[in-house]
Amino acid sequence: MNWPLYNDSARAFATHGRSTRRLAMLASDAGTVSIEFMLWMPLIFTIILFACDVSLIYLKQANMWTAARDQARIMSTTPTYTNNNAQSGATAELFNSLQSASSLSVVATGGASNGTDKVVTIQVPLCQASLFGIVGCPGTGLTLTARVTMASEF
Repeated sequence: MNWPLYNDSARAFATHGRSTRRLAMLASDAGTVSIEFMLWMPLIFTIILFACDVSLIYLKQANMWTAARDQARIMSTTPTYTNNNAQSGATAELFNSLQSASSLSVVATGGASNGTDKVVTIQVPLCQASLFGIVGCPGTGLTLTARVTMASEF
């Protein structure tokens, strides 16, 4: 057999069929799906984390609103319920969902005053309400706020 362009080692390599396997491997599409998956995986993972983070922030905001509504309702129906009682009650209600939030702010106004509106405002920085830190963290001063106003019933 005449091998005009190859030396003896290439001829020996080709006779064992290894070069045809290497050429077939180079022409094959095997493994491209895995590589494409690994290239797209960070984007997919980021989108999933973003969706989870937004969902959990929405849940925490709903918990804050519920706690503010409960405390404002108690303040509007009970003449002896003070602002301090409402603040400690709202903080206790939010302990499970916002226990890691060091800047939780609960402000209650209108306490035991007759005929005044009862207002409970709960605020927390958005970054502290975020579980993964994807939403609202990069140097912003965004806050998550729940404010409830109820008319006094006494």
